[in-house]
Amino acid sequence: MTHKLGLAALCLTFSALTACATTSAPTSSTTATVAEATTETMGATEKAVETAQNDLDPNRQVCKRTKVVGSNFKKKICRTANEWEALEQQSREATERIQRGSRPTGAAG
Repeated sequence: MTHKLGLAALCLTFSALTACATTSAPTSSTTATVAEATTETMGATEKAVETAQNDLDPNRQVCKRTKVVGSNFKKKICRTANEWEALEQQSREATERIQRGSRPTGAAG
């Protein structure tokens, strides 16, 4: 009896898989869906290119959240990309001077 039930279940599964495997010619809705997906992809690509170009703009506004000494809150500071780069360069130079043991410029001796 269990053998017949197993065989019947196997036949039903095979029938269901065969029905799912049939293909039909693309319909207009399928073509429209593919066209929409292509348009969305092209739009995303254009947006990515625009974003990359904006990232190269040295005058773009960049905001960062920084910790404030003595507070649990962060402060939002906005500067241009050039200003952030100059600040980072100054910080690197000051760190290198300190590590080499020389005095920072403008320090009283």
